Amino acid sequence: MDGGLMQQATSLEALFWFCALAGTVFFIIRVIFMVIGGALDTGGDVDLGPDAHMDMGHSGHDGTVSDTHFEFISVNSITAFFMMFGWIGLTCHKQFLLNGGLSVIIGFLAGVGCMLITAYLFKLARKLVSRGSVFSVDQAMGKKGTVYQRISADGRGKITVELNDSTREIEAIAEDKQDIDSFQTIEVVRVVDQRTVAVKKI
Repeated sequence: MDGGLMQQATSLEALFWFCALAGTVFFIIRVIFMVIGGALDTGGDVDLGPDAHMDMGHSGHDGTVSDTHFEFISVNSITAFFMMFGWIGLTCHKQFLLNGGLSVIIGFLAGVGCMLITAYLFKLARKLVSRGSVFSVDQAMGKKGTVYQRISADGRGKITVELNDSTREIEAIAEDKQDIDSFQTIEVVRVVDQRTVAVKKI
């Protein structure tokens, strides 16, 4: 191998290494941020990074992206592309001793495939936190529930109410200013604030 080919091979390996390492590190950082964001999230989309969804599809009138469009181009999928392009290209070139052009083509195809898989997985993840399931204490109005933590006449306790096929725990006060013991059945009669409701024993 002459000097020109050697330099070309070295440059290609450096490109593969850069894409592989940078893509992997950035991808891991984004996953960690999303996990932390999911733990702290109160119901909105789980995403802490800027320009997380550079969707090429059309948006609905409410600003949300229609489910009929697939979010192929995003920061997450682009990061996955560079990560897979680098590792697959490097493996083909170093491990299987393929020429530079073929290694680039295979790495590119692997990167595109990884983009598709990543975009699909993040689409599924976002569906787990749908906007329709965001909890609002107003939804508890008129609902029946159970006292989880005793409500004193002049204090607060906690109740559990079934909302949206899940059990919600809400702070509560006694509407009639009488003690309500634990495990009593109650009805929500008034919303006090976004964390608290007023209840009466039934």
